[in-house]
Amino acid sequence: MSNKKPQIAGTFGRFTTCLSTALVLVMLGIVVCFVTIAHNFGNTLRANVPLELMLDDSITTPQRQQIENFVHAASYVDSVRYISKEVGTQEMATAMSESPTEFVGYSPVPAEYEVYLRSEYATMDSLKMIEPQLRKLAGVTEVDYPKDTLKSLDTAIPLVTIVLLSVAVLLSFISFALINNSVRMGIYARRFSIHTMKLVGAKWSFIRRPFMGSAFWMGFFAALIAGSLVGGGIYLLTTTELFLATLVTWQVWALTLGSIFVFGLLLSLACTYFSVNRFLKMREKDVFLK
Repeated sequence: MSNKKPQIAGTFGRFTTCLSTALVLVMLGIVVCFVTIAHNFGNTLRANVPLELMLDDSITTPQRQQIENFVHAASYVDSVRYISKEVGTQEMATAMSESPTEFVGYSPVPAEYEVYLRSEYATMDSLKMIEPQLRKLAGVTEVDYPKDTLKSLDTAIPLVTIVLLSVAVLLSFISFALINNSVRMGIYARRFSIHTMKLVGAKWSFIRRPFMGSAFWMGFFAALIAGSLVGGGIYLLTTTELFLATLVTWQVWALTLGSIFVFGLLLSLACTYFSVNRFLKMREKDVFLK
């Protein structure tokens, strides 16, 4: 009966340590998920900002073809849409519920190219270099894009990313402290066994080995629990919110679940390693006083 009590206590201790580690990893996984989704959301917003190339009414077919070839070949262009004068007039008439030709007798709407840039180039700094190149093209009268929108994105997206990353770093430190305390309590209960092995001449690496093996499996199962909870939550969100489903790419899954498993294993192993070393360095009188 007396032997069963320590076994039950040890098993319960490992279970609570595993559970507390899993809960910490859930919080960490949620933050990583938010960071990656916010990054994808910012890229989506940038990719949908149009760059409009207004064309001269007297533009020739070779000039228009030259413009089209240029924008299609540009490395910073994601997609291009040509809007003829007639189509542009029709779209404006639909938006205004009246045709602009009724006021001035002719259509003031020029033909244009709507150019959508790759997300990494849809910034004010990049457009300051891209815009002059497009203005030099023969037949282009004006280059227009929503400057205020891009300025807001350039300011807001890095700020949100920094805040979320700061929270992730803070959670990492908190995670290390919580897991370290949980692991240390478990090793503290076996400090006499560690001291006994030292007395019979066992090497430190030999003494650490079973603790490190136990820490690996504890971290693995904690990560498995946390990954299942976070993964299940992400799956439910993507099935109920279609727009969110477009933002949750395979990179989001990989980074979120990968970070949970990596941090779960590394934190458990690192905490165990340092905790065992702490008790290995203890003198005999300290073992009985602690």
